[in-house]
Amino acid sequence: MKIGSSADLAPDWEGSPESGVTQAQAGEKLSEVASRLGVSTEALQEANPQIGDPDKLIPGSEIRIPAAEVSGSFRSEDAQSTGKASSSYMERNFEASMMKSMLSNSSALNFMPPNSPSPTGSGGIAQMPPVAPGVEGYSDKENEDVKAALHKVYNAAEKLGISHDDLVSMLHTLAGNRPVTPEKMTSALRLFFMAKDLSPADRKLVDEAFKKSHADPDYVNALKKLVADPKFTNASTQTKKDWLDKFGNLAQNPQLKGLSDTQRSIVLGALASDPPPSADKISSTIDVINAGKDLAPGDRKLYEDGLKAAEGDPAYAANLKKLIADPKFTHLKPAEKTAVLSQTKNYPDARAVANIDRLLQKGWFQAESLDNKQRSLKMVGKLSTYDAGDRGIIDNTLDKFLDPSSHRKIEWKQYPKNSTIFGEADGNTLELNRDKIPADNNKLPEDYNTKEMTLGTVPHEVNHNLNGDKVSETFKYFQAEYRAWFVSFKAEHGRAPTNQEAMEQNVGWQLNPKSWYWPNALKAAMKNPKEAEQFYRFLESVTGQTVNAKNWRDVVKSDPATWPDKGQSPAPVPPGNVDNH
Repeated sequence: MKIGSSADLAPDWEGSPESGVTQAQAGEKLSEVASRLGVSTEALQEANPQIGDPDKLIPGSEIRIPAAEVSGSFRSEDAQSTGKASSSYMERNFEASMMKSMLSNSSALNFMPPNSPSPTGSGGIAQMPPVAPGVEGYSDKENEDVKAALHKVYNAAEKLGISHDDLVSMLHTLAGNRPVTPEKMTSALRLFFMAKDLSPADRKLVDEAFKKSHADPDYVNALKKLVADPKFTNASTQTKKDWLDKFGNLAQNPQLKGLSDTQRSIVLGALASDPPPSADKISSTIDVINAGKDLAPGDRKLYEDGLKAAEGDPAYAANLKKLIADPKFTHLKPAEKTAVLSQTKNYPDARAVANIDRLLQKGWFQAESLDNKQRSLKMVGKLSTYDAGDRGIIDNTLDKFLDPSSHRKIEWKQYPKNSTIFGEADGNTLELNRDKIPADNNKLPEDYNTKEMTLGTVPHEVNHNLNGDKVSETFKYFQAEYRAWFVSFKAEHGRAPTNQEAMEQNVGWQLNPKSWYWPNALKAAMKNPKEAEQFYRFLESVTGQTVNAKNWRDVVKSDPATWPDKGQSPAPVPPGNVDNH
């Protein structure tokens, strides 16, 4: 039952969590994925060291797109091919990493000299528009800096497919509203990227609204939120105009004048949420902001930063307001309040706030030390907002510890130094290795340890507990480990594993002499013929080959390419509870 790590099995979780992600299609080779995305095969291989054979990709497996390559190549069509072509997907998995790559000082993006040919032509632009002449009152160095910044925007916008007219107008507006900061560039690119598929008439409305914003990043980010809303996208041109005009007028409301920059950003985000814009959104949002007035200064900043990061999401705001009024929160020690609000800021999602509020009600959490509270908070925040996996399994798993009627609890245990064990279930207590999760108020880092802990160990051990599994020298226990792995795989990937993945990541490992499971599986297979027969039949269901006492070891080591289905069929669904309900 102990969950440990293996150097042979550990996937690489060191890549940037904000890099673009696509999925391998049936029969694709890595070179074909690279061609589809317009990136180099070498860069794609380097970003995906977990791929052993680039010519034998597993359909549906995630392939990370290197950030520098994403910036110039990832298209909305690729997002659609993965079934995630929503505005939030494009922003989180493509746009954010692309912007950082293009606008950071460390970007590999080359500046385009004025009037030089376009390197890609993807936006139909022949040359850089001369929109940044020298301006009186600025030094030559300042004028050159503006030109360089606009060249960055030009290159980025062209690769994003923003139209020529929109790009020229955007550059003029940026040039006329100095300084041209990375924040202004990023917000402008995001807005015009989200608007690029609108009709010419609708894009003109967006451009006019951008001009009125004077490139103010908070204002433009709120505009982007409004433009990306499906209600806006599906509205008539006249309705779009009415909403943009109303947003512009309400943004000048006198109630906003006395607010700090952060507070103003929160209100603008709320104003743009769930159109149409309305005056009551301003009042209700200011009411939420004022609800945090009695918090300590540092905590109030965390509270407002979370509201800003949530971009005016009314469900987040309502949940956060409720949380800080909860007696379980108000009775926390100062450092504990800071820990809670740090994670509501780090995970600005209504689900995370609701689950953190549920966590505060649990006696086992209240009894934890500050450092263990920090570990529990960030783990709940991460699991609450992880949308790449099977949400049913993840939500069921969270309920086992957060539901008011549940008696299960988490205990952060001190294992021997350098222990490879992540955790194990002991009755209704899930013991987790405290050294695998840092105790601080930062967001949970994206690395192998945290991924294995949250999406591997936690759902895996909960599944063992729910099914009443006991360690034994039987096929039944072998199958229990396979089931728990099957559940954790779905929790992480959002789909069932293939036969090849089952063999490489679990079945083969259980039958590997170097694994902790080997003695149980070996003794069961060798001592009891009836148990052995169950192993053979199971291996046949995975590999499609005939298995017996003489060849089972060779079958386990065989190349999936030699199997009838090439290892690409869904792996056998194990008996028992397979969704942690």
